[in-house]
Amino acid sequence: MVLFSPDARRMLDAAVRFLPDAAQRGRWRDWAAVHREVRMPGGRLDDGTGPIPEPLAAIAFSALDRMEHRLIGERDGGRVLEDDLYVYDNDISLIHTIRQMLREDQGRRPCLKCSLNGSLFRPRGCYSR
Repeated sequence: MVLFSPDARRMLDAAVRFLPDAAQRGRWRDWAAVHREVRMPGGRLDDGTGPIPEPLAAIAFSALDRMEHRLIGERDGGRVLEDDLYVYDNDISLIHTIRQMLREDQGRRPCLKCSLNGSLFRPRGCYSR
């Protein structure tokens, strides 16, 4: 699976903690307890275990969407000090980066349709199941 930076992993874990579904939070917590490795400077980008399982990726995407929506609402709600806007913008940018990394990680999942055409993994833009 793709390895996230420590900041990205903290953001992802925090986003999941805000999910209203306790079962989803529990599944993520159980998975995250086993998959603790993060990307370090000069370290590897992937742990070699394949993509994050689709159900867990779906939990992550949902959590990130909710957190982004909440941060944008707070930022644009007029109650944030001008000096703090950059913090919100940085967090929202990090969410976008994490989401992109998850998409790319999921794109490495073997695809039956693509394998019939001679490719083991999905090329960019393939979303067939």
